[in-house]
Amino acid sequence: MPITATEDMLASALWYGKNHIPVFPLHSIVGGKCSCGKPDCDSPGKHPLTQHGFKDATTDEKQIGEWWRSHPDANIGIPTGAATGWLVVDIDPRNGGPEDRSDFIEQFGPIPKTAEVITGSGGRHLPFRYTGGPVPKTLAKGIDLKGDGGYIVAPPSRQASGRRYQVDGVDGAKAFLNIADAPPWLLERIARPEKMRADPGETASIGTAIPEGQRNETLFRLACSLRAKGLSEAAILAALKEENRIRCSLPLSEREVETIAGSAGKYEQGYPADVFRVEIPKHEASIADLNRSVLFSGRLRFEAIWRRGSNTFARIDNGRETREVRWGCDAELLSFSKSQSVLMSAGVLIPSPRKGDIRSSWESAIQLILLLADSDRVDTGDAMVLEVEEQLARTFTAAGKPVATKDGEMASIMGQIANYRRNPAADGKAPPCVFVAEGQAWVHVPTWRAWMSTPQGYNRLYTVRELHDGLASVGFTSSPRLVRRVGGERYQLDLWCGAIPNCLVEDESCE
Repeated sequence: MPITATEDMLASALWYGKNHIPVFPLHSIVGGKCSCGKPDCDSPGKHPLTQHGFKDATTDEKQIGEWWRSHPDANIGIPTGAATGWLVVDIDPRNGGPEDRSDFIEQFGPIPKTAEVITGSGGRHLPFRYTGGPVPKTLAKGIDLKGDGGYIVAPPSRQASGRRYQVDGVDGAKAFLNIADAPPWLLERIARPEKMRADPGETASIGTAIPEGQRNETLFRLACSLRAKGLSEAAILAALKEENRIRCSLPLSEREVETIAGSAGKYEQGYPADVFRVEIPKHEASIADLNRSVLFSGRLRFEAIWRRGSNTFARIDNGRETREVRWGCDAELLSFSKSQSVLMSAGVLIPSPRKGDIRSSWESAIQLILLLADSDRVDTGDAMVLEVEEQLARTFTAAGKPVATKDGEMASIMGQIANYRRNPAADGKAPPCVFVAEGQAWVHVPTWRAWMSTPQGYNRLYTVRELHDGLASVGFTSSPRLVRRVGGERYQLDLWCGAIPNCLVEDESCE
């Protein structure tokens, strides 16, 4: 989709128009400043280029083409209200709005699946279908409503910081084709403006009854907010006991409430406690801790984490399906940009933390992932054996289970490997880098390494040292002086051999 795959503003504007979403041009950002040229511009990249602003919005391809050919870097505006039938909830954490999608849901109520736009400043736009007429300008502190007479800046427009507006989620721009109806709680608040709250944090301690399935999570969030305000663990416990007694339809046991207060008490006083900044003892680390992280809460849920050799794996529920992801090494995990790419393969985009929060937010979450991964393995050797055996079995199966019983047959296999190294297209398929011959299992390390760096394998280029160490862990040894002759040709390759491992013995052709 043009909106997510390219920075071509004309293509993006035309895509909106083609899909019956009217657009109009906004000033662009040039060198971090608004193209209007005013040094004191109070809305850089956000005010219209056309005379009548959002009233000029159109889906006409010819007009859109004229606008963006004249101003190829112009940002894109989409009108709200009657022009589109959209009501947009504009969440701005910089002005006191919720930092996290799950915080917004907890505060106000559930929201249906709809397009979600991460703004250039780190906020969110949530568009909903609404045809009920005018709406209040403000829902709560840091949360505005845009209806008739308003507009939003649309992806992939650029904000003054240089960051682009982007659609959150695997559906990308297609999400704009399935805007959900406004949720009932929002309609009620629009109909009854007196229910609008100036302080969205107010319901952290005051509200309706807490249903049975939300008691732990709600009380934990309340405990964290109290800790962030500087309360001691004893004071938090006293407040939780009262909330548990008054609000929980079926109160938790006193011991459970004490555990929740103790968990919140681990965080530094006066710091946003949703961000993990404390060392969590290995035996206390849990996936629940990880799922409460400010980065993941409300976006995805980890179901399992484990390690095999240098690889760390996770099974993740993104709200639509369960997927498995893999980090090739700890350095890849610790790199926010690389981990974002890994998580995107699971259908989840984790917005970049606010400036200055990357280390505290990301590294603390990774600390938990590493603790949980380490608790899965007995030691490095055991994990390496499991990984190497899995690689051997997968490669052996993909190569057609080559087996040789005579010197000449083994020489033929060695010849195939040598020929492939000279001509990778030979025979139209990869050579048998793992095979059984003369009663032993053999691995040609250079070809095995290349095979695993392709999409059919692990898609990671292992170092030769890693492969040597791995083969040694399953009892293989190098055979540098191994020579076989066939048809006058002499073959000597970098082969390692060992007893046929269980992962290969199970196949009848290997017996």
